[in-house]
Amino acid sequence: MTTHSDVQTREPAPVPAWSVALAAALFLAVEALFLFLFARYEPNPPHLAVQLVLGAVIGSLLALVVLGAGYVNRDARRRGMSAGLWTVLVIFIPNALGFLLYFLLRTPVRVRCGRCGALVHPESRYCAACGSAIAEVCGRCGHPLADGDAYCPMCGLKRQA
Repeated sequence: MTTHSDVQTREPAPVPAWSVALAAALFLAVEALFLFLFARYEPNPPHLAVQLVLGAVIGSLLALVVLGAGYVNRDARRRGMSAGLWTVLVIFIPNALGFLLYFLLRTPVRVRCGRCGALVHPESRYCAACGSAIAEVCGRCGHPLADGDAYCPMCGLKRQA
């Protein structure tokens, strides 16, 4: 019989498997395309090493975009943001500006309520689903207290035991 403490919750990988598979397929397709195009349409094709390097560079850049889009898709979902919208923005806004915008505008990772398990904003004082306190707060100023705080970091009030 397994108890709740025996079951370990595992954080998913930062980049989804579909993104890794798509990036690998795209890389290989670009390599093959470069070899095919040079062999088929160029009367005097460049050396094979040049073809492989050109294909590898362009394939790597495209694969990085796919891996980055996969990361943004999973991370946005984890943060409660619109995963589809941010994935499309990251792909179509040029020069990595979509990535920059995402990292500048993303919301904090949500935390689970200890009582009901609902996801709540980390700065919330109470759970919107069950109303229980998310973290202990200072009796004077209402600032959330961390586990090791003996005094409130904002007003200096001694923590109640």
